[in-house]
Amino acid sequence: MDFEPARVTLLLPPPLDEELIVERGERGMVARKGDGTVVAACSQGEIDLDVPTVPGLEAGREASARFIMADDHFFPECFVCGTERADDGLCIHPGQLEASETVATDGAKEHVGTAIAGADGRILAVAAATWIVLSDEQSSFSVSRK
Repeated sequence: MDFEPARVTLLLPPPLDEELIVERGERGMVARKGDGTVVAACSQGEIDLDVPTVPGLEAGREASARFIMADDHFFPECFVCGTERADDGLCIHPGQLEASETVATDGAKEHVGTAIAGADGRILAVAAATWIVLSDEQSSFSVSRK
């Protein structure tokens, strides 16, 4: 099955306990909460990402042990990387590969890429993301650290 590249922008953390309404907007698809708040917007878009050589399983396990949020996670309940979701989450705890410089920082922005590879090393999917570090004053929602 072939898919078109997509650009998804998360406007706030997606709620996991609430069904979202997905509808076509002026420039693509949007996902809204029941009260109309837009959670995410999606449109067609190209991904410009240089994927490094896929590490072996052991190198991946070693990198996972260097997950920087293992002890102090902003969102420990995150379905993807949360440290409190061992029973029902994806438990993806990414860490830097040994002797690798795979994150490019630009002020308050962190530019990162992700790739999913099959057991044979073939790239199945790629994603590029920009994370923006907000101060407490800039944030529209509060984050409590445990």
